Amino acid sequence: MSGEKPEEKRPGRGTVEELVWVLGHLINLEEHKWEMGEVEEATAIKEVRRDFVAQLAKELKWACKWKPQWCVLKHLSSLIVHVEEAGTSGDLSPETVEKLQALYKTAWVAIETLLEEWGSLGFAAEETDRLRETVTQALKEKGIDAAKLIREDRDSR
Repeated sequence: MSGEKPEEKRPGRGTVEELVWVLGHLINLEEHKWEMGEVEEATAIKEVRRDFVAQLAKELKWACKWKPQWCVLKHLSSLIVHVEEAGTSGDLSPETVEKLQALYKTAWVAIETLLEEWGSLGFAAEETDRLRETVTQALKEKGIDAAKLIREDRDSR
């Protein structure tokens, strides 16, 4: 047994996916503040995002080669949020929604490819749906309807 290293504990796949969603929402929040002319707020959110990405890189033990490709992850993270919002708007034809679903899946494959290359996915997969269900249930127990919040946010734009 001497010379063997203990196995590193790493976040599960569901956690990593949720962190990518957090990143996408931070990017989009920054974008909304910029569009509204709230430059100081947009700049503050950008700083929060940068700190989050630095912590994410540390937590997920990304190899140092991630920085040159950072912009790709940034845009893919934002893309998945926009695609999901457009696809669930109720304003689009079923054919367009189907194409958006395909684009969504393609974007996630690209994200997973990047994260695998950076060393983030070397762990046993967890059930993402289970994690989302747990969060939704926790919100429900507090009297918060997550789907309603999303609809209200979308309608306010």
